[in-house]
Amino acid sequence: KENTLDEFNPKKLHNLGLKEVKRIHSILKVFQKYYKKNSLEELYQLVEVKDKDPFKSIQKILKQLNEELLPQLFGESLKKEDMPLVKKVPKEGKIHFAYYVHPSYDGKKKGTFFINTESNIKKYELLTLCIHECLPGHHYQLLKHLKDKRIPLYIRDQNNTGYTEGWATYCENFVNPKSKKEYIFKLRYELHRALRLVIDTGIHAYDWDFQKCYDYMKKYLHYSQANLESEILRYISDPGQGLAYKVGELTFLKLRDMYLKKYPGKIKEYHKLIMEIGPCSLDMLIDEFISKY
Repeated sequence: KENTLDEFNPKKLHNLGLKEVKRIHSILKVFQKYYKKNSLEELYQLVEVKDKDPFKSIQKILKQLNEELLPQLFGESLKKEDMPLVKKVPKEGKIHFAYYVHPSYDGKKKGTFFINTESNIKKYELLTLCIHECLPGHHYQLLKHLKDKRIPLYIRDQNNTGYTEGWATYCENFVNPKSKKEYIFKLRYELHRALRLVIDTGIHAYDWDFQKCYDYMKKYLHYSQANLESEILRYISDPGQGLAYKVGELTFLKLRDMYLKKYPGKIKEYHKLIMEIGPCSLDMLIDEFISKY
């Protein structure tokens, strides 16, 4: 409930996951047909092109997001000094593929996007990664709230997982479907988040064993054995955390649709309101949103 919503129980989350997996898989099958591929695995192989210089690509993507996407969605761009740093994952963190560390409260330490250059980073997944981890995902959201003196420090420090991960996952929806290969990676990431609802509740409420979890994830993601095993161990060790991404995303999408129905075309105003409410629980976000919109 801390990571999702009060209304949810394991059964509802599990069924939501199954429904989302089916929906996203059906979209991927459209791309599978378009590219004349016989399976999901073949479709993924089509887009698994290694990026020769990920740092250069990331900087180019971040520049484009800052100059084009942020003005479109928020009516502003970040100043050069507020842009995130991009660094290699340090030796002790080589288990990680990519992650973001937020700026310090005193402004002395900049927000940093860490990327593991030894993990065969794919060219077409970088856009989704940059949107989620940086702009307008984690970096933009955390920077806005860390600088907002109206929000008490203990709330800025709390960073409710449903809000922060839900927001970053919601932002992935701004990957343009016309960029087909990048959109396939966006869908693969989204499918991954939907699978978490099924696997997490499968483990902790329905007594799924390791092999059942592995087979179910392998069927849809076709990740390496090491990657899949690492993911399942994560859900075993940190119950509920993986649920926050998809439930948070769906919450932001639902609120967006409500707002745009009342105020057509006012996407910037919707995002401004979401930022003003702050990094609270999803239940509080809904209550605050309804009282203000």
